[in-house]
Order: sequence, then C-alpha cells, then structure tokens
Amino acid sequence: MLEDVELGLEALPEPLRTFPGEPLELELHRAHVAGDDARATAWLRDVPEQERERLWRRRAVVHAVIRRWDERLAWSASPAWRRLSGWNDEGEAFNVYPWAFSRREGMTSPAADLATFAEELLVPAPVAVADEAVRCREPSKSRFLDERLRALDPSWQPRRECPAFDAWARAEHVTRVEVVFAVPSGSMGQATFGHVLLHFVRDDDGDESTGQVVQLAALVSPFEPRSTYLTRGLGGGFFGVYTVTGFGDIEHENLGLEQRALRRFALDLTADQRVRLLERAWELQRTGYITYRFFTANCATMLRYLLEPAMGLKRALTPWEAPTQVLQALAPSLTPVGYDLPTGARARRAEALLSTETRQADVLLARLRIERHRLDQATLERLKTERATLDPEWRGPTTDALVASRQRRFQEHPADEVVAAEAELAEWLALDAQLRAAPRRALSASEEAVVEAERVARERFTAVALQVAELPDAELADARERERAAAQAEVDETLARSVPENGNGMGSVGFGWSTAAGLPVMRARLALLREELGDQRLYGFGSSNEWHLLDATVDLVPRPGAFVSRAEVNGLSVRLLGANGWGWGGGVDHLYALSAHELGGAVEGLRVLAADERLTNFFYVLAAVRGGLRVEPAAVAGFVTPRAGLAARVQLPGSFANCLRFEAAYRPRVRVATSGVSVEHGALGAARATVRLGAPGGFATALRVDAQVEWWQATGVAVTGLIGVEVD
Repeated sequence: MLEDVELGLEALPEPLRTFPGEPLELELHRAHVAGDDARATAWLRDVPEQERERLWRRRAVVHAVIRRWDERLAWSASPAWRRLSGWNDEGEAFNVYPWAFSRREGMTSPAADLATFAEELLVPAPVAVADEAVRCREPSKSRFLDERLRALDPSWQPRRECPAFDAWARAEHVTRVEVVFAVPSGSMGQATFGHVLLHFVRDDDGDESTGQVVQLAALVSPFEPRSTYLTRGLGGGFFGVYTVTGFGDIEHENLGLEQRALRRFALDLTADQRVRLLERAWELQRTGYITYRFFTANCATMLRYLLEPAMGLKRALTPWEAPTQVLQALAPSLTPVGYDLPTGARARRAEALLSTETRQADVLLARLRIERHRLDQATLERLKTERATLDPEWRGPTTDALVASRQRRFQEHPADEVVAAEAELAEWLALDAQLRAAPRRALSASEEAVVEAERVARERFTAVALQVAELPDAELADARERERAAAQAEVDETLARSVPENGNGMGSVGFGWSTAAGLPVMRARLALLREELGDQRLYGFGSSNEWHLLDATVDLVPRPGAFVSRAEVNGLSVRLLGANGWGWGGGVDHLYALSAHELGGAVEGLRVLAADERLTNFFYVLAAVRGGLRVEPAAVAGFVTPRAGLAARVQLPGSFANCLRFEAAYRPRVRVATSGVSVEHGALGAARATVRLGAPGGFATALRVDAQVEWWQATGVAVTGLIGVEVD
C-alpha cells in the first residue's frame, strides 16, 4: 500500500507533491470504484484484479492531491475548465454523456470532474496503441491540466503522439474555419430559425464539396412519430450530437432539397485556436451529447459549446438561443466569405441568361443549372411520396435505439476513427435498406407519375451533363469562369450592402403631428427582436422571414391627464414566406386606442405577386383575421377583425436598409357583446421611408419617416406623420 502511495505521488510533478493543507489520511478500501461504472472500468478490462486495485490506490492519491491544489488555485472554478463540460452556475453539466467524464463521480461537480480526470491522466491504464492514450482521447481536458501543471513545474513537458487524430485533423492544411448559416425556411417547421454548422477548409481538399463539416443537430429517427416529435423537442427528449460529414452533403440537402441559401463566414483564428478547435471537434463527435431543446439548447447552443474553449463565447442574455444570436456574438471574429444560392435561384438566373446568351458552353451550363433544380425538386417530391406509402402500422428503429447504437459504436471502438466511421456508415446503409424494404401500399396513379417524373428529370439532367462533359476543356473552363465571376460579383454586392446587425434589440423615436388628437405627437418604440420581410441582414433570419418579439410602440401627446393617445405591444408575431411565394403568419398583441383596450390574436395567409430574387423588392396580398377581447370605458365585448390588404417594399440605392414600405388594408371590426352584434367598417394605409445613416459607436442609426392614414366609420379619418431616428 505504501508503495502505491509513493507511486501515486511520483505521478505528479515534483512541486505538487508538497501540497497545501493538512497531511492526507489514508483509508484502505477493497474496491475504489463500483463495478457498474462502465466508463471508469472500460480501459481496465484486461488488467488483473490485483493490479487494478493498486492502480486505483495510486489514482486515489492523485485525486486527493489535485483536490488540495484545486482548492488553493481554483482551477475547477475557472471559466476555462467549466466550459469543457459546460458547467453552469447551478452545478449542472451541459454535456450529459457519462463517457464524457472519467468516471461517474466526475458528473457531480466541476471539482470532481477535474480530480477524476487528473487521476486518469496521470495514472493511466495500459493501452495497446498510442491513440488510446488519454491525451489522444480527450485533448482539451489534457491541455488544460498540462498547462496548469506546467505553470507550477516548467519542466512538465509530457509527450503526445496521436497518429489517428493527426491524420483526421491535418491541422497544417487547414486554411480557414467557416461558420455556415443555413437561412430559415418557412416551408419546414424544423427550419424556422435557421441552422448553423462548422466547416473546416483545407488546401488539400479535392474540391469544396469534400470539405469537412461538423454537423450540430438532434439525433432523431426518421420514424419518430409526429405525435411525440414536438413534445420531445420542446421538453428535452432528444440528444444533440456532433457528427462529421462532407460539405457536399450539406450543399445537396440545403441548396437542393430544402432550397435554403448558405451564408459562410470565416472565423478569425490563430493557428493555436484552430488546433484547439480541431481537438474539440474530435472529442465531441465521440462524447458530445446534450439535452436538446428547440428553443433553449439547439444548434446555436451546440456551436457555442464547441467554440467556447478556443474563443470564450458567452451565452445570450435571453431565455432562448437562436442561430442569429450566436452569429452576432461572433461578429467581431467573422468575415463574410460566401453566399451560396439554392439551385432554384441559380436556375432562375440561368433562365434569364438563356434569353441573351448564344455561346454554346454558356448555354449548356445554364441548361445544366435548370435541370439540376428540376431534378432536386422531383427527388424531393418522390421522397415525400414514398414516405406517404409506408404502412402506418410499421415501426422502424426508434430514436432511443439509434442513440444507444451510436454510443455503443464509440464504446466498442473509442480510438479507432476508421472502424467507428465504417460502423456508422454500415448502420445508416442498413437503415436505408430497411426503409426501402418496409411494407407499403401500392402506388396510386398520381404517385406513380411522381416517381416517373423523377426518372425523366434524372435522364434530362444526365443528358445535359454529358453534353457539358463533351465540351472542349478550354471552352468549358472559360464558361465556368464567366459563371463564377458573375456569381461572385452578385455575392460581393450582397455582402457589401447587407445590414451587419441582426434584429435583436431595436429602438426608435419620432416627432410629428396627429390629426386625431389635434396635437403634436412623439412616438417611441422598443423591441427585443424585430426583423421584417425584405431585410437583408448578415446575421439575421433572412429576407423571407419576419419576427417581432416584445415590440412595443406608444404615441404621446401634450394633453393633461391623458398623455398616451395610442399604444401597442406585439408580444410575438411571425410571418414566413416559402420558396413558392406562399406564406403564413400569426401572433398575439395588445392594442390601446380611442380609450379602448384590445387583447387579440391573429392568423394570416399571404401570396407574393411580384418580387426580385433577393426579395428586396416585392408586392404581396394578404388575408387575415384577428380576434379577442375588447375593453371599452362602458362595456366589455368580443371582437373579430377580418383583414384584406396588400403591401410592398421598394429598395433604395445604397445599403439594403434603405427602403420604402407601403401597406393598405380594409379591416372591418365585428363587435360581439351582450347588447348584440355590430359591424364597424375601417381601413388603414401606411408608408415608411428608412435611410441608414451609419453605425457611430457600434449602434446602427437610420433616419425614418412615417405617414399613416386610419379610417373608422364612427370616428372618421385620422392622419399621423412623423420623422425620427431608429437605432439597432
């Protein structure tokens, strides 16, 4: 026993052997760790029981000494350590996977996490290959502890040889690390807020599609019932995992099938930060599991957790976390480098080119883009059709089964990247085969037509692709360069004119005149979140999305005893446009006007009749209904307000923030009270001009001019005009 105590002390750097505090008291235990702690015993399976007991005694000494030094130097209380497992102020770890800790006790607190890791690092289990060493499996925690030990003993220079990691990382070839943002889509619920991921760009990649991507998403079975998808997603019933895939797969899914643009931003990182980030991605793809929640622990949270050790990011101050928030937090370290358009947008540009272009290579490339989009759309329809024909009684692998299988692969091959990757690929191929072999009903005639349409689209695409391949190399290269240059010019313009700020936090103040009050008016507005259709923001939701959260406006007039002439609080409202030009919206609000309060909710549908590709200029019509409770000075009544209207946006030169907006609507109010039902006709017209002035002191400032005409049958016409300043 005394020999084991001495060996335990010798495992520590010499200065640490003289530790703070009172002398240690030794207590002999038969078994230091419970046999059911699979992670703690995983690397000791081939160690004889007597040697195992001696190893745990040495580890116990290291554990106790590290605890003493930690109490003195507060290592485990430092942000640098707490970020590695995601420890919060309540003592809970963001990473909930037991195998992300050296043993079960490490999950109880940051201090226990540090001490249990130190004992495994400094008194390691014997390993068969170098890649199984602790410093190869958990490089981030190893780096943290080695740096603290080196600060006490400069001679502490442990060797680290990790051929599997080095071959995977190829750190010397990494030229850029990109944060990629897939813009939101109104046609898919899971894409409402957008998606972020990490892209490693290397100079030895065959082409851009072979680049390595760290995907951040919930692991959900494709057979997860719709009835449980929402409840599990809201309540933390899924695990968020880190998976590595190719950029080509991301392009096909987002640009092709989902028709979502990809914005790409280069992270400003030092060489050391790039290595730390590679180490972090290496370990999290194996041991990173978070309790996934749609609004509070999602891809944005996972990206922040991935980047924190290298960059020290802080969580958003709001109860939720969205991709646009983490992009804004990263903004000082981001440089826009790309804006990849979906195949639909490229096809529409190609169609426009065909009307003027005569060069064969350019025409064929344009036709290839058009046929690519048609194939993508046909494939998407075929996949939907095949899914609809599945026997409703058939059940594929559950989400829990997929999670268990993924964890089992790591536990069986924790250090073998190739074996684990091949096992994962084999499982997904088996899952695909199982889906294809699942019992289905016979296809209807219309469904057979969908399948046939994809076959025809594939043949057309292949035929054009063969024609392109037969072009002379020089001619094809010139055509591709012209296509690339035109696309790059458009990207450069988009990035140069886009608004740098997202819509989180906005305020404005304007002064003018109101005929309703017959007095001067001051309008003040504050919003926690405000983004509107047509907004082109680098770190925003995208031009096809509109969001308002706690958006409050008040009109004040110099009238004794009644300063507030009108007030409105938009609790939450959303308006989303799909790629097909149809959209929907809804929200809840409170309105005070003409001495009456209205608490209401609204739903709407809209259709874009004309728009440019960027959606900076558009014209749409809408139909909506708003209803709720109306409290008047002398009565309380229910109300329903149908609404039929139109709206337009006209882009002005310069920044994409510069624009004119117009809106007009007919909106009668149906009032329902105990005294009966009454109808009051009403209409609204509004115009607004916004011109960006700049961003002095980091606050984006714009000049804003508003004009509004409101008519109610009972009160007549009221006109309000204001000029003011808006700050983002």
